[in-house]
Amino acid sequence: MKILYGLLLITCFEKLYGRAGQDTSSKGEKLKWHADYTYTVNPHDTAFGFYNYTLQTLAYSKQNIVIWSIHLPERMRNHPAGSIYNKVYDSDNSLSPKRAALNEIDVNKSKEFLTCPELISHRVIAISDMTGFLLLDKENGKVFYDIPNKIYKENFYVDDGRFIINNRNLSCSGTLEHGAGFISECDSYLFHFNGSELFIFNKNHRLIKRIMYNSKNHLRKSGILQREAFFQYKDYTVEITGRVFVN
Repeated sequence: MKILYGLLLITCFEKLYGRAGQDTSSKGEKLKWHADYTYTVNPHDTAFGFYNYTLQTLAYSKQNIVIWSIHLPERMRNHPAGSIYNKVYDSDNSLSPKRAALNEIDVNKSKEFLTCPELISHRVIAISDMTGFLLLDKENGKVFYDIPNKIYKENFYVDDGRFIINNRNLSCSGTLEHGAGFISECDSYLFHFNGSELFIFNKNHRLIKRIMYNSKNHLRKSGILQREAFFQYKDYTVEITGRVFVN
């Protein structure tokens, strides 16, 4: 009875507060990125260098079985996504670096090209990188939306913080790190903020609202210790709070 009562409490809690910012899919699901690499020698240490890469394909697997693989949009394939230094150290001897081979380089280890964590939900996969936002059908990789980033006049940033999505009956929240961007499902909506624009999708994966960040309308607090932005759509509110270490 105690175990059953505890499970009922957990279920009620999740219905009330949501599970924003978490992978709501079953275990064993994974996204794997593949990239093209070019090698550049480090002019200050010519024995080592950098593997500069551009993202090319994305694969979704479940229980180690690849379900689908797609070519990424041109905006992603043509954009320098990052670089990886090939100078690595043996854990047993930190004074003797070695040169990592190309087959030891893996962009999936850090995913620094993402502006916020990927979302794998029950029906969609959502990705935000430095070039834009991608919303995919989880079943087959079909692109629901490919939204390139544009040049914005204003940007809201926090070094660390939290977002909260509220309506009358539900509250969903998640943590932020190195930026205010997030992707979160809450109730029957999917919310994405890229730091300058809030996107809201309905349960049919349709983009129903875009709200451009404007400090005059959305900035509530601005300072090193506390920054706060606030958005509203119908009976939903989105509150983003955090700190900036260097202002």
